Amino acid sequence: LVTLLGELLVSQDDDIRVEASCLLSFAAQKGHNWAILESQIIPTLFKISHSDSILRWEIVKTFKHIARTSDTSYLVRDGVVKFVFNNLSAFKEYDNVLASVYNFMGPTYNHGYLFDCLLLLDTILLKGYDLHHGAAVNNSIGYNAYVGYYDRECMDKLKNALDTVTTESRYGLANLLQMQFGEIRFETLLKDFLKNVREAHGVIDTDLSRSIYGFIQELEFSLEAKLKECMESPGQGSYYTNFTLPI
Repeated sequence: LVTLLGELLVSQDDDIRVEASCLLSFAAQKGHNWAILESQIIPTLFKISHSDSILRWEIVKTFKHIARTSDTSYLVRDGVVKFVFNNLSAFKEYDNVLASVYNFMGPTYNHGYLFDCLLLLDTILLKGYDLHHGAAVNNSIGYNAYVGYYDRECMDKLKNALDTVTTESRYGLANLLQMQFGEIRFETLLKDFLKNVREAHGVIDTDLSRSIYGFIQELEFSLEAKLKECMESPGQGSYYTNFTLPI
C-alpha cells in the first residue's frame, strides 16, 4: 500500500497527490509507521510538500502520527525537524481559489497547521531524552540527544512565525493562544515547547546553548509583553489566557 501511495504522490494530478497524502496520514494514524519509514518515502514527501498547502499539512500530520508511537530517530535522521522549522511560516498563505472565485487577495492563516508543527517538534524533542535515559529523574533534566537540531536558526524561524501572528493582526496572539485543538490549548503547547527547548539547552555548558537559552527567555518575555499590550484595548480582556513566564 505504501509503495502504491508513493507512486501516486508524484502524480501530475494535484487532486491525486492530495488524496494520496491523506491516505498516507491515515495509514500512519492507524499504526503502519514502520512500513512508511522502511519505504524511504520521506525525501519524496519533502520534495512535493511545496506544491499544495493541504498536501503539506497532511505530510506534517503523517510525521506527527509516526512520532507519537514510533522511534523518532528515523525522522530526525531524514531531516524532519529542519523541514518542519523551514515550513513553519507556511501557515500563512494566499488561496488561489478565494482569489479567483471571491476576488479575495489577502492572506489566510492555518493555525491548525502551525499547531501540528509545534506538537510534532515537541514530541520529537521529548523523545530525545529516552535515547540517553535522561528524562526527568529526581526533578532534574538530562542530556537530550536531539537538542542540537533545535538550534538558533530554528528558533529564529519560530519567532518569525509568531511575529507574523502578532504583527499582521492586532489581536492575533490573544486569539491564537486561546484556541483549543482537541484536548490541548495552543497556549499550553507553546509554553511547554519553549520551556522544553530552553531546558534542553540549559544543561549544556556551551556558548551556543547559553545563547539559545537566553534567546528563548527573551522570546517568552516578548510574547507576554505583546499579549499584555493587546489586553490594554477595551473589550479584549476576555481573550487573556494567562501566559505565565517561568521563574
